[in-house]
Amino acid sequence: MTKYKEGRYTYYIIPESNIVKCVSTYAKKPYVGISKCRPEDTFNESIGKYIARVRCDNKINQKRMESLNRDLAIASKMIDYWIDEQGMLQSLICKAEKERNGIIAELKNISEELV
Repeated sequence: MTKYKEGRYTYYIIPESNIVKCVSTYAKKPYVGISKCRPEDTFNESIGKYIARVRCDNKINQKRMESLNRDLAIASKMIDYWIDEQGMLQSLICKAEKERNGIIAELKNISEELV
């Protein structure tokens, strides 16, 4: 077995088993892509590395999409909450304005009566 790094990937080449493993990390967790050559085919390390890397990247992408969708769901709930909060605040502002207008009218009536 041969092990070596290329960028963010670590490859394990096992020519006697016609296997290439590619390992990378996402969110501090390892993800593995594996390619296995059929016995009737000729083992090609470059092709095996490519297939293993794409499979590894696919697993990472799936995990990233799960995380992003989870974050989106949380953000959507937060937006819904703040939209409801905004509606409630607008309602309270309208109520306060009506009360203020009533108080102003009352003060005006009192001042007219005193004159």
